[in-house]
Amino acid sequence: MRTWIDKLGEELARIYDPVRARALLERYRDAFSDGYRENYSPAATVDDIRIMEGLSPGRPLGVDFHRRAGDHGNAVGLKIWSYQRPIPLSERVPVLENMGFKVVDERTYQIARHVAGRCRSQIRRLASRHAARARRRARGRPQVHQAAASRRPSWW
Repeated sequence: MRTWIDKLGEELARIYDPVRARALLERYRDAFSDGYRENYSPAATVDDIRIMEGLSPGRPLGVDFHRRAGDHGNAVGLKIWSYQRPIPLSERVPVLENMGFKVVDERTYQIARHVAGRCRSQIRRLASRHAARARRRARGRPQVHQAAASRRPSWW
């Protein structure tokens, strides 16, 4: 029987050359908790690994708004990847609410990669409602971001 790790290795081998795929599998083999594995497929995990591999002290944040199969018409998901620093919920929610979202669910996953210096990442998935309102605001995104720039926390 193929395990979740076996499937992750197959997905990595499908995307990357053999040497890179083996290195990534070794780095992330034990990085994902059971809770993460229950909620994300190995294919989705490859996307998360790609984002986490691009994080650094100079680029400590990754953000992705998305819709998942089964989400209601007004629901939007948000993933935030953070490099070595947890972002308090009290900093994240006000920014999202200012953009027209209402946060209705949040899950945080600690990702412990095997690298020199023992780097940690965190993934947060926030489920939000009122996507139509946010889409209307997004059309004027430069103005929204400029207006909110003075109130944005340092991680945004």
